[in-house]
Amino acid sequence: RHFWWTVLLLPTAGTLLYYISQRWFYSFNSTVGSSSRRGTSSCGKWWSGLPLCSKRLRFVFVVSLHLTAAVLVRWISHSGCLPCSSARLLPKPSLVAHRGCARMFPENTLGAFREASGFPQIVALETDVQISYDGVPFLLHDPHLVRTSDIATRCPSIDHYRNVTWLNYSSGSCPLREVNVGVMFQEDERVPTLAEFLEIAKQKKLNVIFDISEPPVDHPHHDTYGNKTLEAVVASGIDLRTVWWLLPKERLWVWNRHPAMVQVAKTAVTPPEEFAELHIQKVNDDWGTPLRQFRLYQAANLSLNMFILDSSFLFSYAWCIGVDTVTTNNCKKLSVFKHNTLYQACTELRQTIDRMLIPVTVTLAVCSLSCMICFECLRKRTLKLQEY
Repeated sequence: RHFWWTVLLLPTAGTLLYYISQRWFYSFNSTVGSSSRRGTSSCGKWWSGLPLCSKRLRFVFVVSLHLTAAVLVRWISHSGCLPCSSARLLPKPSLVAHRGCARMFPENTLGAFREASGFPQIVALETDVQISYDGVPFLLHDPHLVRTSDIATRCPSIDHYRNVTWLNYSSGSCPLREVNVGVMFQEDERVPTLAEFLEIAKQKKLNVIFDISEPPVDHPHHDTYGNKTLEAVVASGIDLRTVWWLLPKERLWVWNRHPAMVQVAKTAVTPPEEFAELHIQKVNDDWGTPLRQFRLYQAANLSLNMFILDSSFLFSYAWCIGVDTVTTNNCKKLSVFKHNTLYQACTELRQTIDRMLIPVTVTLAVCSLSCMICFECLRKRTLKLQEY
C-alpha cells in the first residue's frame, strides 16, 4: 500500500512545487508592482519581498507542504530506517552467556558456566583468556585480581595490582589455582583453566567464544600466547566447529590449520573490507553499531552477534533487526523473554499512521488555510481602516 501512496502523492507534491517555481517571478513582479502604484503592499509586511505574495500561490504552497510531510511520514514508517520495519517478527536471537552470566554468578568460574548452560536459549559460553607465567591459559577478565578475588588477604606480600600474568598457575608463593574468585557472591570458586572451561562446553555441546588478552611485552609468552591458546583448544578434543575464534593475530594461519573453526571479527579491530579475505563468518559488534552497518552484514550473509545486552528493550531491538545471537549477563530474564514490545509498538505506530494520516493531513491543511484566510481578511480590514 505504501508504494501506491508514494506513487500518488509524490507527483502531486512535485507538481505543486513546480507550479510555485514557475510562478515565482510572475507573482512577485505583478503583486509588488501593483502595490507600489497603490502605495501599499498587497501582501502585507509579513509576506513582502517573498515569492508567495499571491494568495493563490500561498494556498498551493501550504497544501503541497502538508502533502510532502504526509508522504515522508508514511515512507519513514514503512522503510528500513526503523529497526522493526519487517512485516513479520524475525526469529528470536539465541543467547551467549557473558562470563557465565556474570550478573547472576561469579564471573568466569566453572560454577557459573555450569549454571548458565542450563538456561534455555543458551547456545554459547563467553569468557576471557590470559596466559600465566608458567604458560597455562586461564580465565580472568581484569589485568589483576583485586576486584573479584581474595588476593589481598591470601597473598598480602605481593603487589596486588601487578599484571596477573606474572603469577604462576600451579606454583610459587601465590599460585593462581588457589585464589578464590567467588568472593563477590560469597562462594568458593577457584581460577579455572581454559581446558576446564572447554570440557564443560564439550559436555553441554555448546559453542565457545573468548577474548584473549595479550601479556606484557617482556612476558616469556608474549609471542606465543595465541599458539598456546590454540593448542589448548585442540588438545581439549572439542568439536572445532563450535569454536568461535576471535583473535585477529595470525588469523589466516589459524584458518589454514583449522578451517572448521568459525572465524569471528569485531569491526573495531578488523575492517569490513577484509572480511572475505580473512574468511570471516560471524561479526561480533556492540549494540551501538549503526543499523545500516548491520544491514550490510546481513546482505553479505554474515552471522551477527550483538553485545552486551542486559535490558529487555535492547534485546527487543536486536530481535527486531534479525541478530542471530546476543551476549548477555541477564540469562535468566532473556531466556524466557517472549513478547517483543518494540515490535508491537512499531506495528501499532504503522497501523495508526495508515489509519489516521489522511484525516490528520486534511485537517491540518484545512486549519492552515483557514488561518491564512482569516489573516488575509484582517489584513484587508486593516488597510481599509488606514485609508479612512
